[in-house]
Amino acid sequence: MLFEIAPLPNLLVLAVPFTIIVFLVRFIRQAAFRKTGPKIPPGPPGSDHAKYLQADRWNVFKAWNEKYVLGTMEGAIDLLEKAGETFSSRPDFVMGEFLFSRLRGFSMVYGQKWRNWRTIHNSHFSAKASPAAKPMQENESAVLIKDLLENKAEDGILDRKHKILRRHMASTMFQMAYGRRVTSMEDPLIMEHDEVEEYIERVPGRFFLESWPQLLWLPWFSWEPERRRDTNTRLYRAVMNDVKKRMEEGTQVPCTTQWALERQKELGFDDLELSYALSSPWAAGIGTVSTAIEIAILAILHYPEAYAKVNEEMDRVVGRDRMPTFADQQSLPYLDAFIKETMRYISLSHMPVK
Repeated sequence: MLFEIAPLPNLLVLAVPFTIIVFLVRFIRQAAFRKTGPKIPPGPPGSDHAKYLQADRWNVFKAWNEKYVLGTMEGAIDLLEKAGETFSSRPDFVMGEFLFSRLRGFSMVYGQKWRNWRTIHNSHFSAKASPAAKPMQENESAVLIKDLLENKAEDGILDRKHKILRRHMASTMFQMAYGRRVTSMEDPLIMEHDEVEEYIERVPGRFFLESWPQLLWLPWFSWEPERRRDTNTRLYRAVMNDVKKRMEEGTQVPCTTQWALERQKELGFDDLELSYALSSPWAAGIGTVSTAIEIAILAILHYPEAYAKVNEEMDRVVGRDRMPTFADQQSLPYLDAFIKETMRYISLSHMPVK
């Protein structure tokens, strides 16, 4: 009777020894680490590498490349391809097991399945295949400029422009992956996708806050992620099946999903595995590229003199009577350098600077 009305003390009887064991194992591992040192390749000295990047950074990068960093395509192939089972696999990812069942690329174990997953995306997103998407990108860019120019409201303007950028990238990714455009962020598919991705980004903080009342029951940690996984599965299957339907009707435009469905048996993926593999571009590409554009806007605000040079070059090469195209790229060296510098800013934005 005492156990029925007061289960918490009995749970603590198990929890206290378990906690002691965890801390003991951690102490032993730290002691072993201090004795033997880290089992990782050599790297640049210290932990605050940002201080080396304040001046003369290109010489710093050159020196690191020669001594520490893998800087050649041949070396990358040797490590990631020829020794892939050693260097390309993924460690155990407990939350990934519940959320994705290791069906997403970043949580998959290295092997034939992972190589086939990569083959799917190389079919349309590799450097060799991507030029075929240039006309679509030019059209979407024109729509983006139109949306930005027409949105002149002052209240909440930053939030609205952020959504415009996300709609632009969502439409680009969805066309490449599924052969359909996104005309509004109110598209039910986009809203549901964003809800899923925002949840994943807030794990584990939000996950713990939502689940703490279930702590008295051992399987508490799997309930919410598994519910989210069911939502993901339904969403990813729905968009893939929509492509299947259009293929049967003969109305589907070429896209990654059509390519993969036509080779599904050869790839060795069942419907569930394929639906998750095909979700990668929209799961990984929308926020990444829209953030890159926002960083470019931030750079323009901080360096107006660089923006003035970009404008001068654009006016001289393209003029003001048409949109720039990929055909202009070779004639716009300063703009090309500006874009590449923006891409470098993305990585540096995650480094601590004192």
